Amino acid sequence: MVYVGPGEYVTGPINLRSNACFYVESGDTLYGSRDTGDWPGGRRAILFGDSLQNVTIGGRGTIDGGTVSDVIISNISIDCSRHDWFWWGQEDAFYIKISRRNENSPIGRFDNILIKDVIAHVKGSSILNGHPVNPLTGIRLENLKLFMSEDPDAYFREAVHAIRGRYFIDFTLKDVSVTWEEPGSGNWKSAIVPEKLSGSAITFMSGNHLPE
Repeated sequence: MVYVGPGEYVTGPINLRSNACFYVESGDTLYGSRDTGDWPGGRRAILFGDSLQNVTIGGRGTIDGGTVSDVIISNISIDCSRHDWFWWGQEDAFYIKISRRNENSPIGRFDNILIKDVIAHVKGSSILNGHPVNPLTGIRLENLKLFMSEDPDAYFREAVHAIRGRYFIDFTLKDVSVTWEEPGSGNWKSAIVPEKLSGSAITFMSGNHLPE
């Protein structure tokens, strides 16, 4: 396990390894160096790995201005269960968002990400949000099965759509299904709501709602 404690750090690329956890603690911020000499080969990615397996990136810290590219996330079973009402999180399968930490910080990128062969029992909306300057590019969801249900113990119940997102280029859905299970919610609306996208392909997408 690699643990990054609270503080602010400027770094070049960090090479990840298989069967390891990279944990960014709350109160920690990693900034990408602005010195071109700190980026061998010109690849400006704070976290870098090739053909990795069983890698965990966790914590509530911030990786500011980084690039995530050429990643495959596959063969995962997700079961979101809140053990008490005050537990943090929305019980979502995945949450990807590009944003500025402040008005002077650089904008990161998510390019060429494949999420495939996933079965997830969740109780919150999965989020895919790019940025007007740097949209999410080449995001692909394949063979994804989402089973949605209400969490009666959650303090905030904000799940309306199973998947929602905005600012995409080349967004692909293939063999994606959403099934709403008991306990149900009167707030649910759609299986997927994408906004502001350019270039997309949807193959075999289904959403099954509970009967009224």
